[in-house]
Amino acid sequence: MESITPKKVLLGILVVLGVGIVTVMMQTSPRQMAADSYMLTTKVLSEKAREACPEAVRKHTNVILGMPNDTVSDGQSQVTLNWKGGGAGHPPVACTYVLDQGVVALTIDGKPYGS
Repeated sequence: MESITPKKVLLGILVVLGVGIVTVMMQTSPRQMAADSYMLTTKVLSEKAREACPEAVRKHTNVILGMPNDTVSDGQSQVTLNWKGGGAGHPPVACTYVLDQGVVALTIDGKPYGS
């Protein structure tokens, strides 16, 4: 039978300490979970708006939009995408997208359109 040496005891203590430190580091605080949730919601909201708004604009014009120049969002339920226009005959566009409702407001060259 092997005897317990000081090296083995020290190694055991280091392993337990290491596992404990990793466990504590992997725990997420409520503040961090809230921040992560906010960022995920904002990302999903922006992605859906970037799909729906150009499609709504195409219904009323032959303009193909790129990335918006400006984005304004409450981070929870709505986002407004703004294109300044100008180049290649693109008019200024403002499109408001609400989560679970779709495009709720669309303005092309200062003129409101139904979504």
